Amino acid sequence: MNVGSGEFTVSAWIHPRALRKSAILSLGGQGWMQGWFLEIAEKGSLRLETSSAENQSNGIVATQEGIIRNNVW
Repeated sequence: MNVGSGEFTVSAWIHPRALRKSAILSLGGQGWMQGWFLEIAEKGSLRLETSSAENQSNGIVATQEGIIRNNVW
């Protein structure tokens, strides 16, 4: 997969038991490896970030805080 060179869709059903920063799904991984990751960010927001082969962020998309809640699908 060439990150940043086309469109893609990510889908996941999540049911967090605690609101803390945690990974949900990734290709590559956190820490600036080429790919993308979807995570629960602080204060209940959902965050998707992509990074390039040069270990640079291609972009970040995040929801508003509070969109993710404990024990709710």
